[in-house]
Amino acid sequence: MLIILSVIGICLCALNKRGHHRNFWLIILTIITVGLQALALADIHYRFGTSVDSTTTQRQIQPIVNFPVTNSVLLYKNVRKGTDNKQIYIYKYTKNGSKQTTYTDKIKVKLVKNADHRALRSMRVDHLQYIDRFDQILFAGINNNNQVLKTTVTFHLPKGWQVMTTKQAKTAGNKLKDSNSKLKRIVKIQLAEYLAKHPETANDPEKIKNEASQILNEQVKKMIETY
Repeated sequence: MLIILSVIGICLCALNKRGHHRNFWLIILTIITVGLQALALADIHYRFGTSVDSTTTQRQIQPIVNFPVTNSVLLYKNVRKGTDNKQIYIYKYTKNGSKQTTYTDKIKVKLVKNADHRALRSMRVDHLQYIDRFDQILFAGINNNNQVLKTTVTFHLPKGWQVMTTKQAKTAGNKLKDSNSKLKRIVKIQLAEYLAKHPETANDPEKIKNEASQILNEQVKKMIETY
């Protein structure tokens, strides 16, 4: 609307060549036209008439890689863009779903610990929005409305989740395979120590199984945390 009004003002100034009050109306039209142009520049450069609004979406994610027993991994891959290092985070939305990615080009990625047992991915988009309908009509054509200012993706990771590069995960997986016999031996030794301290559990297969799983889980966690 401002653009149209400015063009009309300029045309009227150019056409108003005659009349008793020509100079007076010429000054008035010039002031109005300059004022309209100033408003347009203020909207373009200083976002006049707008406010910042945010929208947030959130979904649970599943790991691409799982180490025993409950050691899940959020994978990422380093990529080069010009002189900058970027990352591509890899995950799934469902256990049997297809691979999903988040590329850190033009967006900010945050990794935070989550007290919840679920791993979550949230995305917050900060964008401009005209304060009211009048501003939206007045500044139509300038395209500030819904302009994205910043996008932030946050991965909320619970206990048991690790963040590793694809190369680190591959190396850790190979080491676990090579250390399979060693892990079994450690679990056997520590389980025997546990039963010696808690003889009442000797006849409880469920507790013994849970303790063995917990020992294995801790050993795997220590191993993959070195990467």
